[in-house]
Amino acid sequence: MFAWDPEVVHRALEEGGKDDLVIHLCGQGIDSGLLSRAELACANTDRGRAYINKGEFDRAVADLQAALRQDPGWEPAHYYLGIARYNREEYDLAIASFNESIARDPKDASTYNLRGSVHNDKGEYALGVADCARAIELDPKMANAYGNRAFARNRLGEYDAAILDDTRAIDLDPANSVFFHNRGLARRNKCEYDLAIADFTQAIHLDPTMSAAFNMRGLAYSDSGDYDRGVADCTRAIQLKPTSATAYCNRGYAHWKRGEHKLAASDQTKAIELAPALKDAYHYRGLAYLDSNELDLAIADFSKAIELKPTGATDYINRGLALRKRGDLDKAVADYTAAIEREESALAYRNRGIAWAYKGADDRAIDDFDKALQLDPEDPQTYKERGDSLARKGDHARAEADYAKSRDLGDGQRK
Repeated sequence: MFAWDPEVVHRALEEGGKDDLVIHLCGQGIDSGLLSRAELACANTDRGRAYINKGEFDRAVADLQAALRQDPGWEPAHYYLGIARYNREEYDLAIASFNESIARDPKDASTYNLRGSVHNDKGEYALGVADCARAIELDPKMANAYGNRAFARNRLGEYDAAILDDTRAIDLDPANSVFFHNRGLARRNKCEYDLAIADFTQAIHLDPTMSAAFNMRGLAYSDSGDYDRGVADCTRAIQLKPTSATAYCNRGYAHWKRGEHKLAASDQTKAIELAPALKDAYHYRGLAYLDSNELDLAIADFSKAIELKPTGATDYINRGLALRKRGDLDKAVADYTAAIEREESALAYRNRGIAWAYKGADDRAIDDFDKALQLDPEDPQTYKERGDSLARKGDHARAEADYAKSRDLGDGQRK
């Protein structure tokens, strides 16, 4: 005669690696017709947990929903249903399940931490910080809660706070490669490239198969001017994860900085194939085309980058430069104006000034050069360009002063 023993099932779940046994035992119980509603809720929940462990999230959801039909107030079913839905990327449904779990057990730190992680994946970083903070209040030694809060704080631009949280997570769990990787991200965002590289290196030491750590170390090397190592690390990242669009994008960036425009464009094309909405890939391929004087291709890429992020100023400036080089001066002026409307910068004013000068509008050009120098008084090229406009207007004394200032600053050329 069949005898349902939940203790055997729970022990198998806790021991791990016995998911098939759990599924078999729970299935026997469910199919026996002998279990009470409460026992059925428990059996469906335990089988759902086993399916989660096996990565069979559709079956897990079906079992956990069955458990809740037996007992709508069964908190473990809400909790594990949230986990299954999270893994199916059903973020709103996952949050709803975690809400139900918290309503029944408001002192469980892990539920707040998981809900915070879902908020992070939705881009709701302030809510992620709040949930992880509550998890930490309930369990000050929960390393993952510090790590998840650090992730959210990094995305919010709170880099110092993120570094502190990741450091606390590392203190609690020094063998976790993700915490080192994420602290490296925050340090890179602070332009602390040597420290970032050290963190990514430690992440790789702990997990030599971590593609993301190679990818980001490669980018940090490129940020610090070591493009050879940048290419090498991103290549390793691609070997470990051939579907990583950002690794191709970052390697393409390093190739571009090395002046290898064809290789750069090729890598960005692969990145776009893998992730057609990756704005940076269009941006950097556009720069490679621009430097190769393939202006129509550059303009098309900058246009796509603008389409993907119309609030940004940089690609209006880049497209304006390509249009100016192609001789479309009115369109170039329009793009520089659009860039200035989004974010005033010396670069946008200077480039618009150059376009005005090409159009023969030296007064307007000088006005723009003046504004550029208010924002960046150390740019030698702007002094030179303003000097040219002043000379054309016959103001040779001021022109010579600008030329002298340009020479003092290095008479450099900036794009």
